[in-house]
Amino acid sequence: MATPRKRPARPAPVTPKIVLLTTVGDFAATRRPALSADEALQGLRDRALFIHDAQHENTLFDALPEKGDPTEAVESILDELEDFAAEYGEVIENLLGPGQEGRALEWGLHAEASLADVTAQFQREGFQIQAFPPVE
Repeated sequence: MATPRKRPARPAPVTPKIVLLTTVGDFAATRRPALSADEALQGLRDRALFIHDAQHENTLFDALPEKGDPTEAVESILDELEDFAAEYGEVIENLLGPGQEGRALEWGLHAEASLADVTAQFQREGFQIQAFPPVE
């Protein structure tokens, strides 16, 4: 009697570490015009917004901690970003490269760090940087 053999397990495909980055001002002006008129955003226009595949951990807020709790303006921007991610999920998933359809996304806003600082931190962690998707 032969000993049964098992086929070696195939490793799960590894998706590229891609992060979509933009500023609050660009996001508001080109993707959420109603948000652009909000006076509360004035001090946040140059701050970074991001979306990436949630399977890729990052240490952005450990490396660049925020000093305070999220303001009402920050929460409003995050709500708009969540709506954007839901509305353009398929486009975003295509930009993030191969992966499971309907995968979990992570999005956020760093209310105190510049886009350059956030970009540099994601690059240190091995992420490839891409721009936010255009909207029709």
